[in-house]
Amino acid sequence: MDDAAAVTARLETTFAEIYRTRMHDVPIVNGRLTVKAVGFRTHGADWIGILITPWFMNIVLLPGDGREISGQVGDTKSHILPAGRFDFMVSEEAGLGRFLMCSLFSPVLEFSDQKAAEITANAALGAVLQQDETPSAPAPDSMMYSLARGQGPMADMTRHLGAQKAKGPVSRRRLLVPRDEKEGTEA
Repeated sequence: MDDAAAVTARLETTFAEIYRTRMHDVPIVNGRLTVKAVGFRTHGADWIGILITPWFMNIVLLPGDGREISGQVGDTKSHILPAGRFDFMVSEEAGLGRFLMCSLFSPVLEFSDQKAAEITANAALGAVLQQDETPSAPAPDSMMYSLARGQGPMADMTRHLGAQKAKGPVSRRRLLVPRDEKEGTEA
């Protein structure tokens, strides 16, 4: 498997045949979906992407550079991706050999159409291949930005809670119904 087009074609051909011969009449099949390999690219020496079928959506990891997947079909193998550790199941199909699959959705009955499934697949692939970065500063229009600057309703509530805590334990009533300190009445 030398390029993304070849990887995509092999996956789609193999799983379209599985659909036609083994899965077409299974009750968990979503007839609004078709077999589609989404976003396949190299990841180290391997190929990674999302495979959509009418019965599942999985992250697929195919070995590259003539490497083979060890273990028995059905074994679980952990694999580190930029977003963290994922557990994959060893699978094997004629035309593909052994490969790894990590289930995202199975069955896929919640998808109303192919476009929705493909949008989800692209978003999922982007998420698993994006490395966690150091949190950036909150955007100026975000609630966290306002809170950090001591502004907005959350900052007001935080100040109120801090003032209440200084007065002793806070009951639910005191937390939810602030009292006017000067008059001793509910505000």
